[in-house]
Amino acid sequence: MRRLQLFLACCLFALSCSSAFAQAYPARPLRLVQPWAPGAASEVALRLIADRLATALKQPVVIENKPGAGS
Repeated sequence: MRRLQLFLACCLFALSCSSAFAQAYPARPLRLVQPWAPGAASEVALRLIADRLATALKQPVVIENKPGAGS
């Protein structure tokens, strides 16, 4: 009986510690990468999506434009 109580206490301690070190999701601002030049019609649509994402997740959303073959 004593072993069972010790085992349950250890399990309870191990399960309670895991949530103490968890970070809030997402820890950094979300980055949306657009592979076209700024000012395109796709950027307008992406900005609308980013606004809705920011309000739904309550986190900042950053749009990065990376045009070219290297993106």
